[in-house]
Amino acid sequence: MTKSTKNKTSVTVYIIAVLAMIGGVTVYYWSGIDNRDQDKSAKTTAKDSNPKKDTSTNKVNIRNHAATTLIQKILTGQKPKRPAFAMRDLKGKVRHIKEWNNKIVIINFWATWCPPCKREMPAFIDLYKKYKKSGVEIIGVAIDETESVKQFVDDIGVNYTILVGQLDAMEINRQYGNIRGQLPYTIFINRQQQIVAVKRGEIKKQEMERAILKLIGPTSSTQTAEQ
Repeated sequence: MTKSTKNKTSVTVYIIAVLAMIGGVTVYYWSGIDNRDQDKSAKTTAKDSNPKKDTSTNKVNIRNHAATTLIQKILTGQKPKRPAFAMRDLKGKVRHIKEWNNKIVIINFWATWCPPCKREMPAFIDLYKKYKKSGVEIIGVAIDETESVKQFVDDIGVNYTILVGQLDAMEINRQYGNIRGQLPYTIFINRQQQIVAVKRGEIKKQEMERAILKLIGPTSSTQTAEQ
């Protein structure tokens, strides 16, 4: 091989090497941009999704705080106004709590799968029959399946209003201060739509009657006893 040929070969190799280096740098550069775009996209996605999660959590915290505040007010002798709500009864009719304004209202959250709930219901039946004419209304809010509730209330002869629901009933239960969802749970409301007492767990007939008589007042209590 002549010296001229060797020089040409060297120049060719050099050019190929330079082109290869340029190509590699170009590939690396675009690869870097692609990775940065992916990182940016991932961060944007995470950023977009986190507020939704935070908003959902905040809503739950706000509702829990409201329920806790309601109970604290009752425990300190205050009388918070009862939260408004509407639910369907066993006939499918929507009933609103304002329907019973100006009456003494007892709301009892219960379920057919809850033994203490079922044990206390005969007392509700007897006391409603006894004090209905004195302006007492009992509302049973069943957190249950409609058919199960229908069969049970028919079997034991429930004589007061029964509302039924599931997630909506659970949310109303929480609004009335029962954050943990314990059943049974009973609320006593005066004629001014103020919550005056709550009872977690099974309530005895004597305890409930005392609460009713306190809400009715001495004059009405005497009239009821004479009937």
